[in-house]
Amino acid sequence: MGGSNLRQLTLSLSSEFSTYNIGQNGNFTSRVALVTYNSNASVIANLTAYNSEKELQSSLLGLKSNASDTVSNLYSAMNLALNLLNLVKPLQGPGRPSVVVIFAASSNGPSLNDVPTIAQDITKVPATIVTVNYNQADNTLNQLFGSITQPYLNLINNAQLYKNIEWALLQTNCFCPDWQPYQLTYFDTQNNRPVKYAECLQGWMLGGGDPDTTAPELCSDPEQELVAITSQQKADFIRLNMSLQHYEVPYFYIGLHRNSSNGAWSWYDFIRGEAPEGGYTDWLPGYNETSTGNCVIANMTEATNLQSPYKWWTTTCNVFETGLEMQWAVCSSRACDAEFLCHYGQETESKKRSNQMKSMHEAKH
Repeated sequence: MGGSNLRQLTLSLSSEFSTYNIGQNGNFTSRVALVTYNSNASVIANLTAYNSEKELQSSLLGLKSNASDTVSNLYSAMNLALNLLNLVKPLQGPGRPSVVVIFAASSNGPSLNDVPTIAQDITKVPATIVTVNYNQADNTLNQLFGSITQPYLNLINNAQLYKNIEWALLQTNCFCPDWQPYQLTYFDTQNNRPVKYAECLQGWMLGGGDPDTTAPELCSDPEQELVAITSQQKADFIRLNMSLQHYEVPYFYIGLHRNSSNGAWSWYDFIRGEAPEGGYTDWLPGYNETSTGNCVIANMTEATNLQSPYKWWTTTCNVFETGLEMQWAVCSSRACDAEFLCHYGQETESKKRSNQMKSMHEAKH
């Protein structure tokens, strides 16, 4: 990367990181390491070095280009990044996802064929890779970056670059634990990329238990509630991503219910509060808000319109009074982010039940 591009990059990054709380401990802090490379890669600072934004800015603004060394040893730089991530991994704790942002302007370095392998090792840490291409005329670099990250995380040097970097960091910091694999995601057609939302979804199946079990208790984890299906877009996400038809799920409880205090139809929120029904409904023909029953099941119909095979019908809230052999539910919980730390390294009750569900599915198929 030439001197002018490097100067522009360091000035912009310095400004961008001025809005972050750089440090090692405390709430809303981010750890940052800095690796530079030409024919050789060097660690300017590891992930435990910076304790303030000013320290990071000083390092960034002190970087200089070496005009006599134009080799781009990307592999070596990524290998150093991997080592730094592994060194600090025991210190990370819950709720601190890792991101490697790679800036490059050429692909003339050694071991390029090994870059995808080292990229896979980085993602296994786990860490997300964001690439920034400063030279789209370099077809080898285009192909290389396209092979090691998602298209929407493969950025280019344009007027939206730093806004896109910020978006990528925020998206990385919003995630679901591995035992709750379905994160609500919609596709942003304007920006041509998927956008994650702060909601995790999970399916449960109950084949027996307390005869007085009510629908909300199917989501027995205190951080889960029956899902609120408030749009066709969300209904489509559940249908297309949770494999309910693949697992031959005939029906599942959702969070729509009559409020016990005023009789109004409401959804549960993440803290078992109440949210209004809203404008979206998907009732099975013959059912509506006036039908008998205080809870709602989404039932797979025989209709040929597979765009919306699960239609709503009212039913009892006591799940064993339905007369149905098995009880299914789709449950929802808040995604992990800077304000809601997830204990993703611990064997929680949700994780145990999720593993049990997987075993049931595998046994069935």
